[in-house]
Amino acid sequence: MYSLQGRETIYLQALRPGMVLAEPVLDRNGNRLLNSEITLDETKIERLRERGVSSVRVKHEYKLQRGVGKTN
Repeated sequence: MYSLQGRETIYLQALRPGMVLAEPVLDRNGNRLLNSEITLDETKIERLRERGVSSVRVKHEYKLQRGVGKTN
């Protein structure tokens, strides 16, 4: 088994604690609110909401098994 990391844009309403930011989050003026690689918690999500952030890029990981999907 091996994994691949991807990135996905998630609207703020769908954010959940434990998600990891793939890119820094900036406000409308370009000020950095959170760095990449930060694991989100309820407090950070609420802070983003208060600052008017509508979506962020998060990491997700695909778990792949060797041989799955192969045709003989």
